[in-house]
Amino acid sequence: MNSRPRLNLRLTLSATLLGNTLEWYDYITYGFLVPVYSVVFFSAESHRLALFLALMIYAIGSFARPLGGILFGFIGDRWGRKTALISSVFLMTLPVIVISIMPSYAQIGVAAAYLLSAMRFLQGISAGGEYSGISVFLIESSPIRERGYFGSFVYLGVVFGLLIGAIDYMFLTMEIGTAALYEWGWRIPGIIGGFIGCTAFYLRRYLHETPLYHRCQSLKEVKLFPLAAIFMRHKRALLQIFGITVLETIAFNLLIIFSLTYLTHTLKMPFKIAMMLNLFQLFILGICLPIAGKLASRYGSRKVAFYAALGFLLFSYPLFALITIPSLFAQCIGLCGLAFLLAAYCAPMPLLCCDLFPTSVRYSGIAFGYNATIAIIGGTAPLFTFYLIERFRMANAPAFCIMGAALISALVLMNMKNQRFYLE
Repeated sequence: MNSRPRLNLRLTLSATLLGNTLEWYDYITYGFLVPVYSVVFFSAESHRLALFLALMIYAIGSFARPLGGILFGFIGDRWGRKTALISSVFLMTLPVIVISIMPSYAQIGVAAAYLLSAMRFLQGISAGGEYSGISVFLIESSPIRERGYFGSFVYLGVVFGLLIGAIDYMFLTMEIGTAALYEWGWRIPGIIGGFIGCTAFYLRRYLHETPLYHRCQSLKEVKLFPLAAIFMRHKRALLQIFGITVLETIAFNLLIIFSLTYLTHTLKMPFKIAMMLNLFQLFILGICLPIAGKLASRYGSRKVAFYAALGFLLFSYPLFALITIPSLFAQCIGLCGLAFLLAAYCAPMPLLCCDLFPTSVRYSGIAFGYNATIAIIGGTAPLFTFYLIERFRMANAPAFCIMGAALISALVLMNMKNQRFYLE
């Protein structure tokens, strides 16, 4: 009798984790391969212009996320979580496969750049429904007392995707050689991503709809226009999503996505050492996430997130100071501390976000609020931090940005202390 729920949870974790793994694997590998794509898909007349255009196409994915949030939020609240998750992973996998087999600029000219832009736009649309869909599905499918723990697996998929992407890039640059990378090696990430996506699509077909959504259907509480209902009755929850996501998106972008650039450009580290430190931080983050999820299940998601925000506010500067010391031991200690704080803040987020909305509009509320915050703040945080570093010669500029975000999120979380949550 007890084996079925466990088996179902294993299937749920596998099917959802793989989709998030694909999203971030694709995100990081495209970022690494921007210089290669600028040569493969654009004219060689102006290398600087080609690089700029490749970066612009890279940004298209972020700008498309809010549209994807609206689309898949509507699908998830109107026709079910399972339908939305199957649709999003299909829309994510198709462009990955197309990019891996599409012809280059030398073969079809400027059409290659247009095709790449279209594929990145579709990937951005699908990514807009992935995080919110996984969060809602895992929280609504998991046992009540373990929702914080299972919610932490949302970010474990992110870590897996980034780790696989970083290791893949190291293999491409160190093993097959530069000439092969520009000729055919750039197709390998797409092939690997296609395999991950097809596996996720296959597994998601066997998922069962969440019990909470079934209950919503039986009570006839499904909304015809869920996003409209959110703006009419849950505007405060949207503002709270923005407030608590500020620290999450800024800390994640600066500590994980921007870290390689920070270590190599600002601290002048050799690329191999910076890459190994980046992988080390991801590994520590992956270990700490389930632990923080257990704490969220036991003590409450808001409380754990609040103390993590205070931790960022108090310790970001000294931890970054350790990273700037030319000692590998000190740098590892600093990165461990930051990874622990990031895990402690990110792990409770899925449960905390799901708590803010009733079942009938939960998918749309999270999808719109979360992706709007990423589009406005997430993409600009590394750029703003880089400007501060260059303009004022502040090696610890990332610490000040994270501390500012931590203050905002801590105040929002403090204001939520006596609030009624829908899942409690």
